[in-house]
Amino acid sequence: MVFVSVDPDRDSPDKLKAYATYFNPEFIGVTGKPEQIDRLTGQLGILYGFEDPDENENYAVNHSSQVLLVDPQARLRAVFSPPHEVQRVRSDFLAILDFYGS
Repeated sequence: MVFVSVDPDRDSPDKLKAYATYFNPEFIGVTGKPEQIDRLTGQLGILYGFEDPDENENYAVNHSSQVLLVDPQARLRAVFSPPHEVQRVRSDFLAILDFYGS
């Protein structure tokens, strides 16, 4: 599992590591330069945006909450939309593996 941050100004490598590994020690967190993030999100059809900062310079990041399944050849194979129910995601994932011949 790779968690991609769209906010490299606030999400340092240490913060991303702590966030991703909170869910599972094998998960990783990555980010990049804005143009790299835009290229990736554009290719995958992901939308995100930033709210205007408040008086303390805090801002919210709006983004989708889908989980994308990308194969080793970098092809998008599935989009899991919320709610992310474990049994549903598991059964869908196993069906996808079966379809593509794991």
